[in-house]
Amino acid sequence: MSTFCGEGGKLLEVGCGEGKRLEWIQKSLDIECHGIDPSDKAVTIAQEIGVRAVRGTADHLPYPDETFDFLVFGFCLYLCDRDDLFRIA
Repeated sequence: MSTFCGEGGKLLEVGCGEGKRLEWIQKSLDIECHGIDPSDKAVTIAQEIGVRAVRGTADHLPYPDETFDFLVFGFCLYLCDRDDLFRIA
C-alpha cells in the first residue's frame, strides 16, 4: 500500500466496520487512515481503538474531493449498485 499511497499519504476505507484493517495499516505504514461505515456501533468501536472513523456511506462522503490518495473497499462492494459501479469505473 505504501507503494501506491506514498509515505505520509491519506487512505479512506469505505465499509471499515470496527476498524481492524485500518488499525493494522496505521501501525504498520506511514499512512493517515480514515474510515466510513453506516453502523454507529462499528464506528464507535473503531474510534475506541484509535481509528478516525465516521458514520456514513459512499453515496455521501463527508470529505472534499481529492482528500485521499488511496481508497479501500471493506466488505461492502456487494451492496453497491452495479450500474453505478460500471458508470464510475
